Amino acid sequence: MTEISVQLLIEYLSSAQHDARATLLSCLVFVWIEILQNNLQSAFKHLESGLKILRHIKDATPVPLSEELPPTYESDDVSGILSRSFIRLSSQAATHGTYNQVAEIPTITQDVLPPVPYTFSSIFESRSFLDDELNSVMSSIRTLRDKDHYASIEKLAIDSFRKSHLEQVRQWHLATMRMARSHTPKGDSLQTWAISYLELYHLLLRILLRTLLSGSEMAFDEYNSDFERMIAYAEATLNRPVAESQPVLSFDVNIIPPLFFLTLKCRVLRLRRRAVALLRRAPEREGLWQRDSVIKHRMILRMFMEWEICCNGARALVYRLPA
Repeated sequence: MTEISVQLLIEYLSSAQHDARATLLSCLVFVWIEILQNNLQSAFKHLESGLKILRHIKDATPVPLSEELPPTYESDDVSGILSRSFIRLSSQAATHGTYNQVAEIPTITQDVLPPVPYTFSSIFESRSFLDDELNSVMSSIRTLRDKDHYASIEKLAIDSFRKSHLEQVRQWHLATMRMARSHTPKGDSLQTWAISYLELYHLLLRILLRTLLSGSEMAFDEYNSDFERMIAYAEATLNRPVAESQPVLSFDVNIIPPLFFLTLKCRVLRLRRRAVALLRRAPEREGLWQRDSVIKHRMILRMFMEWEICCNGARALVYRLPA
C-alpha cells in the first residue's frame, strides 16, 4: 500500500501544478504509518524529507518588509499546522534518542540562538519556539553520548552552551507568561491547560540544562521541588477540559517523556510513585513513546536501583564489622 501511495505521489509531483502542502501531508502520513509499525528509521527518513521541503519553501519565500504583519501560527492555517507538526516530530526524534541526529537540527558546535520576542502573539508561537529549543538542546545532548565527540569539545564550550540556553529558556518563559497574562481570558480552562503543558516542558528543559555538567546523580536531589511541580503540571495536562476521556493514541507528546525522566532521576519514592500512577493514565501511545513499554522499563530500572541500594548497604555493614 505504501509503494502504491508513493507512486501516486510521484505522479502528482511530476504534474505542472502541484501544491507543496499536499506533498507535506503525504509525507506526514508516511511518517505516522512507519511510527505506528515501529519502523522508526524509515519514519525518520520521511521526516527528514519533510523538513527539507519546509526549508526549501522557507528559502523561496520573500522576507516581509514590515514587522507588523500578522504571525503565521494561526490554528486554522494549513501551512502553520503542517509546519508545527514537523517541528514537533523532529523535537520528538531529538528527545527520544533513537535517531542520533535529525537533519536541520543544530548541534552544540553550531549554536546560533534566535532572538526571543518580548511576548508571543499566541500559544502556538510560544509552543513552536519551545519545540525549536527542545530540538537544539536534546540533539546537542545526544552528541555528547559519543565519546570521541565529547573529547573534542572543551568543558568551557559545553558550559557556555548550557548557560546560553538556560538564558534562552528563561527569556522564553518570561515572554510566555506575558502572553498568558494578556491573552488568557479569566476562566479560559483550555488556555490554562495549554500553559500547564508548556510549564511541564519548561521545567524539564531547565533541569536538563542545570545538571548537564553534574558528575553525580545526587545532583538531581536539588530539584525535588521542581519534580513535584512537574507532577502537578502533568496532572493538569491530563485533565484536558474538552476531553471526556484520554485518547488511545496521541500523535503529539504529552506527559510520558517528562514523567519518564522524573522516574529516572528523582530519588524521592513518593514522587516516583505519583509519576508512575499518572503514566498509567496516559494514552497507550504518545508519539514515539509507548506507555506500557515506558512503565515496564521504569519498573526494571527501579528493581536494579533497589538491588544496588541493598548491595551498598551490605558493603557498608561489612566495613563496620570488627576484624
